[in-house]
Order: sequence, then structure tokens, then C-alpha cells
Amino acid sequence: MQNYIYISEGDLQAWIIMTMLAPGRWEAFVFFEMRATHGDETSLVTKRRVQGTFDDEEEAERTACAFALECMCQWSHKTASIPYLQVGAQEERSRRPVI
Repeated sequence: MQNYIYISEGDLQAWIIMTMLAPGRWEAFVFFEMRATHGDETSLVTKRRVQGTFDDEEEAERTACAFALECMCQWSHKTASIPYLQVGAQEERSRRPVI
């Protein structure tokens, strides 16, 4: 069974999923999505695999959460001055770049 965690930070949201590879071996994935496009008919979602395998689910969870938050902070610093990537810029959404 897969477990997941939801994180929302700035303009992004992330879902973290931990899966068991074999008894005692876990891996984690992070799915990122811009909050402004959530629920749209087409929405850009980026999937990242957290490097490494982990001995237990809690270790995978901690590492994936730290990875997700680091990526989200880097993203928000890079896009803070780009108006069409900010939440609420509805009129600019049709001109969004592919990221």
C-alpha cells in the first residue's frame, strides 16, 4: 500500500509517495504542481525520484520531505519576479511557459 504526504509552500504543492520495494527497502517520489493550475483540465505535474533506497518508511519520508521543501524554496526564489507564474495571475495563464 502506498502512503502519501501533501505539502504546500508558496506557489507550489507537492505529494510525496513512499513505496516498498521489498521487505525492509523503501523508495520515495515527489510530484510537484503549481497551485495556480491545480484543477485545470491540463496541469503540469513534475515527478522526481528521491535518490537512494531507505531501510524504513520513516527514513524515506524524512528525506523526501526535506528534498521537496528544498526544491520548493528554490523554485519560489527563482519565480518571485515572474508575474505569470504567481498564483492569481489568471489573465496570463494562457502564456505560461513549459517548465
